Amino acid sequence: MIKTTTRPEEKEQSNSNETKEITFKCKLCGKTKPLSQLRELKRFFPVIMACADCDEKMACSGKRIKWS
Repeated sequence: MIKTTTRPEEKEQSNSNETKEITFKCKLCGKTKPLSQLRELKRFFPVIMACADCDEKMACSGKRIKWS
C-alpha cells in the first residue's frame, strides 16, 4: 500500500483562489503602487521607472521633484 501526503504549503496554495496584486515602490514619491501604474520615463538618461502620478507631475510642472 502506497501512502501519499501533501505538504502544508501545498494545501494552502491549492485552497486559496485569491491572487495577490503585484506592487512596486516609486523612486520619486516613495509610495507603493500597483504594477499597472508603473511608467518608463524615457526622456531621462538613464531611464527612470516611476508611477503615473509622478510622470504627470514631471511632464506638466517643469519643476524638479526631490528623490525620496
